[in-house]
Amino acid sequence: MQPQKIILHKKSANLEVIYADNEFTLAAGYLRMKSPSADNKD
Repeated sequence: MQPQKIILHKKSANLEVIYADNEFTLAAGYLRMKSPSADNKD
């Protein structure tokens, strides 16, 4: 399933992902915490 639209809200630091039947808003802090990148690990 691919999103229909992805919107970055810079002021609130949120990423909005829109699907045909649902939508999600993810905080940048949450995405950083869940990132598998070694640069983001403590």
